[in-house]
Amino acid sequence: MTIGLSGLATLLFSATFPQFDPEVSQSNTDKFKVNATSFFNANEGMHAIDDSNTS
Repeated sequence: MTIGLSGLATLLFSATFPQFDPEVSQSNTDKFKVNATSFFNANEGMHAIDDSNTS
């Protein structure tokens, strides 16, 4: 599961989880944080899908 989440994060954020990054640096960690924050802020305004309404 951890490898899957790490791979998904790499695809979505174009950055490696800081814990799995072989090149540990503050700039790489900051890049991950900025990209992750941008992704979640962009999706915050989207409406959830309501599968209970089938009419």
